Amino acid sequence: MAISATSYEIILPDSRQFVIVNAQPGERVDNLLIINPSPTQVAMIQCYEDIQSVLFDDGGPAYTTHLMKLEMNKGLVTSLISLDGSEVVDHETYVMITSNIMKYHESLHADDLSEETTDQEKEEEEEDICAICLQEFEVGETCVALECNHGYHQECIEKWLQQKNNCPICRAKVFSFFE
Repeated sequence: MAISATSYEIILPDSRQFVIVNAQPGERVDNLLIINPSPTQVAMIQCYEDIQSVLFDDGGPAYTTHLMKLEMNKGLVTSLISLDGSEVVDHETYVMITSNIMKYHESLHADDLSEETTDQEKEEEEEDICAICLQEFEVGETCVALECNHGYHQECIEKWLQQKNNCPICRAKVFSFFE
């Protein structure tokens, strides 16, 4: 997956900042990065569930949350753009976040990159089928793309939205426009 399409939750314990990149609060993200945790925090975090109690419920001040979008140019992080109107992180934090994202992706091994290509090819194949009925899209069929850009047969998504109000793939909230 391209760096710019990858989503992150980045925790900066020293400055009590929580940065969500390319996602919204509550959405599943691709990567969690904890930048400069203390040795005590590292020792206490044994699994994902420990993060809440060790970092957030530690009696310290509340974390400041920033929603941001990552923009790339020629494989380099060019900017982090605030999406929620919150105060943009300072230059030092900006550099720390972008360099950690780049280091994370540079640390992927060659075999991980070949697997990534395979996953990308698989995703492209999956785009040719309706995720609800698992049938290929055929020429002449009426298909609908939701706001999240996931496409379905119109009949399939209409039935789905009568039961649920989210995208079957990414769970983005959908306000039904079919009547």
